Amino acid sequence: MSNTSPKLYVGTWHKYGSGSIDGKYLELDDYADQSEFYSACHELHRDEHDPEFMFQDAQNLPYGSYGESWVSEQLWDFFDLDSQDQEVILAYSTISDFEQAMKVAVDRFAGCFASHNDFVEEWIENMGIDIPTCIEVDLEATWRANLTHDYSDTRIDGENYYFHA
Repeated sequence: MSNTSPKLYVGTWHKYGSGSIDGKYLELDDYADQSEFYSACHELHRDEHDPEFMFQDAQNLPYGSYGESWVSEQLWDFFDLDSQDQEVILAYSTISDFEQAMKVAVDRFAGCFASHNDFVEEWIENMGIDIPTCIEVDLEATWRANLTHDYSDTRIDGENYYFHA
């Protein structure tokens, strides 16, 4: 069984500049918030007077939720969400930044579909548009010409996630 706990490898810029990557993976779900996490980083590198942390590797963290020397305060809010909302935010963070995704992704989520055609068919049905069977709708063209202005999409693991603009 693989460990899916979110982790950051915490070193310091001073050690790195001295040719060392001495540090340790810290599991973020062991800490209640960003402040508690940074306290653990200080404890880990207590051999330095004023350590500047360097996050050298990450596992199981949303794109854009950390950088080489920072961790988003909203990351712990993300951990508190249910898995479905986390999935939507992860998808949105591929087309926007993590902070924006945390603010708007769940509200803007319009569904997950295998293709643009499936999305357009659902959109037509939800709009209550009654198209006679003798008329063939070019679903891909409808997506490109009419809906790409109102929706953003991203493809992850064979599925398209759609968001209201």
